[in-house]
Amino acid sequence: MSKRPLPTSNHQADRDDAEADPPAYSGPTTSTTTTTSPQTPCIPGLPNLDFHKYQLPESILSDDQVTTTTYAPILSSDPNALTKFLHEQAALPPRPQIHIQGSHDEYGSQKTDFDVRLNMIRYIIPESNKWHYLKFVGDHQMAFRGGAAKSTTPPTKNGVAEWTHRFCRESSALKTFTLEREVINWNTKYIDGLIRTMIATTKYRGHVTVTFPVTHSKVVVHSPHTINRFTTTILSSFMATKKFEVLSAIWPYATLAPNARDGDAPRSWAVQSEDAWWDDWKGVVKCAVLARHHGWVSLDHLMDFAMAPKGDSSNGNDWGVDK
Repeated sequence: MSKRPLPTSNHQADRDDAEADPPAYSGPTTSTTTTTSPQTPCIPGLPNLDFHKYQLPESILSDDQVTTTTYAPILSSDPNALTKFLHEQAALPPRPQIHIQGSHDEYGSQKTDFDVRLNMIRYIIPESNKWHYLKFVGDHQMAFRGGAAKSTTPPTKNGVAEWTHRFCRESSALKTFTLEREVINWNTKYIDGLIRTMIATTKYRGHVTVTFPVTHSKVVVHSPHTINRFTTTILSSFMATKKFEVLSAIWPYATLAPNARDGDAPRSWAVQSEDAWWDDWKGVVKCAVLARHHGWVSLDHLMDFAMAPKGDSSNGNDWGVDK
């Protein structure tokens, strides 16, 4: 599959920006905050990613695993370091998931019958041709552009390097630069319907929820603590934070949104269509539901399912009925 998604806006960051911007941290420095761990070895069955780069210096990960915030001082003061950092982080995908829950009411309390999760990260990483790209907010789109309130100015036409210089020149004690990682063109509504239809065939009568959380989808560069994290928290209670939220890393599941058209060009997928994915996984997901599974369903489960004798594991009775 050679087709690569085309820019969707004049404000999409130039893919050549990575080459035009400084390729490395410049100037001598004694800081060790930008050193990276040794590259992750390529492990069969895992996406070919340097997972160590998710582990940022002087950082915290939110409880929901959505936002990583780093307080590394060099990223707030050295625009060359920040430019390189943003390109490195944009090259790391978010972690899209499917979360399927079934529950019913039992004598006044809620009982969870199954709680199944699937990791979909491998389906936005094509084997060849990098599909992801950087995109800026549009000039007429309200966004945090270096102030404490959203605005449509200044424009975003001059690339990543200009914005890293703006951020590093900002003298405020509280400032943040945010990179969003976004999954697009994934037909979650269709997958939701497939899952619910399958669960109905098991005669489950409880309440079903299907969600599509995306973790590791936001990287925030925060100005360093003035003394410690506590003092930073106190400062933020009475001092406005200057925010830079103009840049996203786009990770397409497919070249086009569901039912969209681009002339005569067909919709193609980074790895696999939603129907092909469901053909591979529907039996495994059904088994997990019937087994009242709680946790991740992985390639190991897919292998077990493929090697197991086939038969109807359902007892034919309604289950998950309120009591």
